[in-house]
Amino acid sequence: SSMRKERGGMKMSKLYELVQYAGNVLPRLYLLVTVGSAYVRSEEASAKDILYDMVEMCRGVQHPLRGLFLRNYLSEMTKDKLPDTGNRYETKGGSVSDSIEFILANFTEMNKLWVRMEPQKGSVLPREREQKQRERADLRLLVGKNLARLGQLEGVDVDHYRDILPRILKQVVNCKEKIAQEYLMECIVQIFPDEYHLLTLDELLDTCLKLDPTVDLKVVIVSLLERLSNFVVRNSATAESVSVVPVSGREREVNVFRTIFDKIRIIFEELPKESVTTPADKIQILVALVSLSLKYYPKSVSNVNEVLQLTATVLEKVGKQGCDDARIRKNIVSLLNIPLKAFSVVVVLDLNMLDILGFLDYNTRKRVSVDFTKSIIEHQTVISQPDTVAKLFRFISPLIEDQDDQPIEKDVDADEFAYEQNLVASVLHRIRGEEAITSFKLCALSKKLLVTPQATPQRYVHTLVPIIFKVLELCKLLYSLEGGEEDWARRGKEIFQFVYRSVVQVKEHRPEQALKLFLQAAQCASHVGFDMIANDFLCESLILYEDLDHSDDQKKCLVLIASTLLSLKGIEEEKYDALTTKCAHHSARLLKKPDQCRLILLSSHLFSKTAGDGTVEDRFTLDCLQKSLRIADSCFETPIKVQLFVEILNKCLYFFVNKSSTITAPFLKSLIGLIKTNIAAEQAAIEADTTRFYQNTVSFIEQLKANDDTARFGEIEL
Repeated sequence: SSMRKERGGMKMSKLYELVQYAGNVLPRLYLLVTVGSAYVRSEEASAKDILYDMVEMCRGVQHPLRGLFLRNYLSEMTKDKLPDTGNRYETKGGSVSDSIEFILANFTEMNKLWVRMEPQKGSVLPREREQKQRERADLRLLVGKNLARLGQLEGVDVDHYRDILPRILKQVVNCKEKIAQEYLMECIVQIFPDEYHLLTLDELLDTCLKLDPTVDLKVVIVSLLERLSNFVVRNSATAESVSVVPVSGREREVNVFRTIFDKIRIIFEELPKESVTTPADKIQILVALVSLSLKYYPKSVSNVNEVLQLTATVLEKVGKQGCDDARIRKNIVSLLNIPLKAFSVVVVLDLNMLDILGFLDYNTRKRVSVDFTKSIIEHQTVISQPDTVAKLFRFISPLIEDQDDQPIEKDVDADEFAYEQNLVASVLHRIRGEEAITSFKLCALSKKLLVTPQATPQRYVHTLVPIIFKVLELCKLLYSLEGGEEDWARRGKEIFQFVYRSVVQVKEHRPEQALKLFLQAAQCASHVGFDMIANDFLCESLILYEDLDHSDDQKKCLVLIASTLLSLKGIEEEKYDALTTKCAHHSARLLKKPDQCRLILLSSHLFSKTAGDGTVEDRFTLDCLQKSLRIADSCFETPIKVQLFVEILNKCLYFFVNKSSTITAPFLKSLIGLIKTNIAAEQAAIEADTTRFYQNTVSFIEQLKANDDTARFGEIEL
């Protein structure tokens, strides 16, 4: 212990006095700090007196760089010797208040020295100025260590902090220099506890208006907001009470959002014109504010709405041309996407978003609309109120209507356009009421809002299709609920009139799509007992078929028409005959002979009906089959001819198995012989699939013959 107190028989107090007689000031002060540190540790004198003496003596070096390193040495040598709550230097050596005074005094002087290192304008060349600024920025940690030391003191509680902060902020404001103010504000935000910030929000934010106009306020404020937001995340178990902070033994509740919002609004209003804080920076601050609000008050819609109103105010001052800035657009999209993820569609549509969207360019508005539709689809949101539907379509108007500022048509990406319209179509499936009739009214409203003078057919031909299918589905549901009621006839006609008008609008631009929709509507009408309307829809589809000029499209549509006719049972016989005859005639007029053959084969089903005893009544079935044979036989290529013959054989077998009166065993025998002859003539040219098809058919006939008890199939000779 004697070694700690004495050196060479000299007490620490004498040694401390002796080093002050060194000749040069800088070495003398370094020795003073070294001995003073040991003097404090020896506890021969009060720590606070020695600390005060050392910090005052260091004023003897006013050279910025040398003084900065000297005071940093003082800070490092005394960091573990400061009187603090619970340590050995407390009471006799001083209190935590003395340590605070020592650190603040050292901080103040270091900051002044650091600021003096900033080169004056015109004193150096621009290149040298930048170099010196970089060197000065590298030294900022020396100054910040003092604030970090304050934050590490155990005895610094909320009451102490509320006394300390104004003194620190005063020093920050007085230095009037960009680099220093930005760095020190960041230090304050990051070093001290979040609970302390909650109680001093007014002081922190008021200081922002007193800073130099060249200071980037976005960095300071966003850093503070993110710190407070993360505080809630870290304390998620008590997030509801996180704004209740203990002060002097009592709890004080802080309205975090209201305090910050009011201050930010004042900052925006009173910022000087020369401030470097741009509109894009302001919106980025508001993005952080919305995130904070939803962390502290996740159910408060009014808070978000106030931020959106303030955003609109900021954009009004900028004007639409000023909003062409890419950073502004990016920040606005980020701002608008936050409520989309936090609230339901109904809530979002009541927010003041449309005012903000009006300042954006077409591509950005479209992007927000796409994000909104994706959110509806992802969350499977159901939209059931007419006013909500109207608001929704206003919100996503860039997707459903032409805009004044949209690119010219030739610059539009066709795949991207189709993708956007498909998103709208998917959203339409989420619009439905609690009752079927309500859903129909919502469909009618949707169509009214989609088909407007501003909406081009290229858009609504995509979106009318899901509406038509939804209405047909609702028609079947209503029929199951109201089919026996008196007003069903009136309501059913109203629904099918709506469907007809909708399909006509599609027909003008997509006739093939309209043909398929007419067939779908015909099936639905027949199902719910409107056979006359089903006949009208079929007639419309045949009229549309006649306008098709592509052979492949004609073939596909004829297959659909024939299939639809086969599924309908209630149409009057005379009208049914007219439709089937028309279908068969169209089949015979196809361009390619194989297509003619196959479609006439399919048409043969249209002329056969199953009687009550199980037999097939076929009026013109044999005529269709024979005509198919003639067409197949007229083909030049034998492989195609044989393939068609085998298909005809299978169709004849179908009718024969179903007891057709016109398809006999001799007819089948002659057809099989015809196939054998053609295969034998050009065996090498016949495709393997065709040969296998024929062999499987023969095997099927042999199986029928083996299992036949009536000897009817035995008459077929292979």
